[in-house]
Amino acid sequence: MRVATLVAKRAALSAEFAAIRARCADEAPARLPLVLVVDDDPTQLMLLREALRGTARVVLQRYPEDALSVALEVDFDAVLLDIHMPEMSGYEFARRLHEVRPGAPIIAATGDDAVNLHALNGTGARVLHLPKPFRMDEARRMVEEALA
Repeated sequence: MRVATLVAKRAALSAEFAAIRARCADEAPARLPLVLVVDDDPTQLMLLREALRGTARVVLQRYPEDALSVALEVDFDAVLLDIHMPEMSGYEFARRLHEVRPGAPIIAATGDDAVNLHALNGTGARVLHLPKPFRMDEARRMVEEALA
């Protein structure tokens, strides 16, 4: 990649981080916890934003690489994570997240009956399983439990 392209990408990410911080400050009182939601399904992201309204300030990310970049800049109180994403598995995301934000509770959302919690527990984070499909009140309750 050319240097100019890298510089432009870094500037764009910096602007995005500033916008995220501003949006989080405007959307809900600062006393509410900050939750990162990572899911490749945009509909799921919008539904989770609504489900968590009033419970947490929410940052939505559709792409795991972008979510990791945001996690470098923003300290989240919890992460709600889809396990099956095309760009990167939730397991790999959790491992890499632990490198930059060790200990943030992880809520693993998956339709698998046997989610590999052992692989996620290796991150050192508190891990909760949110079975899919789930109702939005179940997601809200799980986030509240993770934050307790």
